Amino acid sequence: MCNDLAAEEIHRMEVLAFVSDDHQPVLVTIGKVMLAECVVKESTNTNLMLRPEKADDFIGALEKVDTSEVGTPDPETLFHFILRSIKSVANKVGLTSKAYCSKRNKVKKPWFDKECTAAKMKAKIALREIRMYGFDERLRQVFLVKRRHYRKSIEEREPNYYATIREELCNSKSTKKFWAAARKLKPKSRPENNTINGITNEFLKALPESFQSLFLLLFNQILQGQKPPSAWGDIELVMLYKKGDRGDPSNFRGISLISCAAKWFTQNILTRLNKWVESNRVICETQAGFRKNMG
Repeated sequence: MCNDLAAEEIHRMEVLAFVSDDHQPVLVTIGKVMLAECVVKESTNTNLMLRPEKADDFIGALEKVDTSEVGTPDPETLFHFILRSIKSVANKVGLTSKAYCSKRNKVKKPWFDKECTAAKMKAKIALREIRMYGFDERLRQVFLVKRRHYRKSIEEREPNYYATIREELCNSKSTKKFWAAARKLKPKSRPENNTINGITNEFLKALPESFQSLFLLLFNQILQGQKPPSAWGDIELVMLYKKGDRGDPSNFRGISLISCAAKWFTQNILTRLNKWVESNRVICETQAGFRKNMG
């Protein structure tokens, strides 16, 4: 969506008709030349991570950056200035950390008890009845009530579970009881850095007003017809090993890392489109997947 140069490679796009389904597939024919060899880019050993205790220092240092000299450049130059400023200030404040990966086993949610399971099943059955009987309004209201009950069950049990563990840790009078409670906690996980340029959503949320204005200018320039930054079209594919033979590519699952700024912009577009689609009733009721209050 952000890489307009890729549109030149599309030769044909066709919406196929399925008589038995409302979800119609789209067939896209491209003429991109695939190279026999691909370059594998090594991941960087340094990540940027916004620590809560240094958030005020980061915001204060970023506020001192003079943004008046930027003027009104093209989106490419403007985005490059924003990235350079954020990374420079983050390094100066000391928000860099060494990247590491740790193996962790899948841990089931211990607080998800039988009542949560029953509430989830009731919500699923109610949703199935909606789809079976043509999205009747009465059945829809029943489904919403059962889904709220299911979500409330989860929201209550998870914090209560960890509060109980904290109480056990504080009140434990022996080493054995202390480590028994500690083992119930989640294993150490990698800090979130799911973006290609190292600037995570935490940094974007902490931007001062001066840099918020720069992003507003950037988004408006693109909406008015200018080209998005080329970095928004860059994608880093990280392959996660699942199981089996490591020499078999099918045993890996790919995760695409893209710019958080690009996701921010496209989310704004998606919000506007969803509002327009719902207000104009463009999508039929049987297409309920991923729609608000529709299952």
